Amino acid sequence: MNALPDTAELAPTRDAAAYGGGRLMSAGFWAMMGVCVVCLLAAAAVVLLVPEWLAPRPAAPVALAPQALPAQTLGLAIPPPLAAAAPASPLEARVARLESGDARLLNAAAESLAVADLTASADQSRPFVTELDAAQRLLPPGAQAPGLRALAATGAPTRAALAAELEGLGAAAASAARTPARGEGVMAQIAYAVSRVVTIRRLDVKGRGADALIARAEARAADGDIESAVNLLGGLPAAQAPLSAWRDRALRRITIDQDIAALRAQAEADLLAARS
Repeated sequence: MNALPDTAELAPTRDAAAYGGGRLMSAGFWAMMGVCVVCLLAAAAVVLLVPEWLAPRPAAPVALAPQALPAQTLGLAIPPPLAAAAPASPLEARVARLESGDARLLNAAAESLAVADLTASADQSRPFVTELDAAQRLLPPGAQAPGLRALAATGAPTRAALAAELEGLGAAAASAARTPARGEGVMAQIAYAVSRVVTIRRLDVKGRGADALIARAEARAADGDIESAVNLLGGLPAAQAPLSAWRDRALRRITIDQDIAALRAQAEADLLAARS
């Protein structure tokens, strides 16, 4: 005898969800859709870029030397050569002279400064060899004073010092000027002996005789005119003994001043020529 099926198993279920199909929007569905999109984009990139990559690249352009064309073909005017340029204006010519004369002007200015320093040093009673060397390095060869070097080694007293020294020697010079000549009498000899002990001088510069001449020499020396003082005293041969050393020093001073004046005149002429 067969067993009959259970009525509970044969009865249909009443749950509506049991009869529905599977979910269409699951995670696997979206994953498949993403893979498809990536494949489509890759295919599009291949289609667009591969032909450009495989296309032959153009060769680098070759620079061609320009061909010279006649000026007449281009309708251009040929400028004159540079050598045929118009002469400079007077202003431009003067500027060129000034620029070329800068070195000459600087040298002349340095020469003037060196000679001025030499003059200040030579005016003192001391040697001035260093200052003379500095000036001679800047002076032109024709302006040298060869005799000045020996004088520079010792120098010479100033004019003021020579004037003061001559004033102290005036009495001795006046006494020596009264030396009696050969054959004069006993009274002349006695007067000369007395003058060596007590000297009486006449200081009248306008008078005559040895006293007046010595007074004029002292006055000239006090004014700085040593040259005139030496010349005046040269007219007293009998008075040369006490004045011999003074005269040598005075002549050294005169020679130094003359040589320095010549160098100063040369420097001033060079500076004036450089400025013109």
